Amino acid sequence: MIALLILTFFVTIPYHIWRFTHKFLGAVFLIGSIHGFYVASDIQRFPPLQYYMLFIVGLGTLAYCYRTLFGRFLVRRTKYTVTGVQLVKQNVTHITLKPINKPMKVLPGQFIFIYFHSLSVSKETHPFSISTVYADGSISISVKSEGDYTKTLRNLQVGEIGVIEGGYGRFTHSLYKNVNQVWIAGGIGIVPFLSMAQTLTDPTYHIYLYYSVRTEDEAVYLENLQQLSQRNPNLQIIPAYSKTMGRLTAETIAKTVGDMTQFDFFLCGPPPMMKSMRKQLHKLSVKDHKIHSEEFSL
Repeated sequence: MIALLILTFFVTIPYHIWRFTHKFLGAVFLIGSIHGFYVASDIQRFPPLQYYMLFIVGLGTLAYCYRTLFGRFLVRRTKYTVTGVQLVKQNVTHITLKPINKPMKVLPGQFIFIYFHSLSVSKETHPFSISTVYADGSISISVKSEGDYTKTLRNLQVGEIGVIEGGYGRFTHSLYKNVNQVWIAGGIGIVPFLSMAQTLTDPTYHIYLYYSVRTEDEAVYLENLQQLSQRNPNLQIIPAYSKTMGRLTAETIAKTVGDMTQFDFFLCGPPPMMKSMRKQLHKLSVKDHKIHSEEFSL
């Protein structure tokens, strides 16, 4: 386990190798469990604790078998065809996919795992938030080119196959009772909010969407969002350009929305930004259960 953790925290290796090595954590778990039951300890001496640990170990073993050992047979995956590859900006690629047969069930704001059968992209599985959910079951993802893999996605060809697993996550506005919400996006963290904004038809919702980027040129989806706002007056789009306006803060948001305790907050962006914003919201008496975040940090 120490060796695998060293690979995570101190050694820079390609993502697909790192992901493969962590499949062995299941073996570490099983060996540690056997050790825990056979050495002299409170687990041996106290039956209720022994039963509790048996339950935990059994549950963990089932999860490991389902997901890692037999996932290729048991986990449902759906094949989609690439129908469009558009370079939105120099470093953002918009990929549209259409289901070959029955589409998967997905909610706006959720994320998927996907790999491609492609001559130009390696067969690695990566998570991406969904940027659009179409009426015919098609979906799209918007990817910022930040690493070796994501840079190659612009080379995908129409007609190539994507194999998708999902949708996952609870980062969806409709899953929470409070209809007064503040959405805070940092950079490419705008992606899950795009799909939520496009499907926001319930007139009872009142949404403030803060789109924080360094410069106006980086707000690649601002025009799309403003068009949605024109059709839905309950969706207010508020761009925040850190280079000219300073960093977006909870106090700045409070000046616009008023009593912060009346809202649920959705955060998606760089991890430091979300960590800082969560602390700021706590200082303004926003309870932690009213703060929802989607975090991709590998």
